[in-house]
Amino acid sequence: MKYKSGEEPQVGDIVRWQATGGGSWREHEGEVVALVKAGENIQLYEEDVLSEQVKPLDKGVLPIGKMDRLLVVVSRSGWERLRDIPRPFLKAPFPGSLTLVGR
Repeated sequence: MKYKSGEEPQVGDIVRWQATGGGSWREHEGEVVALVKAGENIQLYEEDVLSEQVKPLDKGVLPIGKMDRLLVVVSRSGWERLRDIPRPFLKAPFPGSLTLVGR
């Protein structure tokens, strides 16, 4: 499990990545809250992180994957903050697609 730069991920890292959403590319940035190895159930980690302030993972995320993933809390920004309640949400990107911003 490594970032694009080859560094090992750690809980508490600030990471950034690009993803498609609604037909256009957007950039996400958030804090790593859990490292999920291949074959482990991501829902076990999700339960530890969830609270009334954090929105859960999308329904399309498979609970048990064949690849390593990170659980990242992403703050809402831009039009999302204006549109509804500005509460952070969870994402589960693959480590190889992430850029380390800070520790």
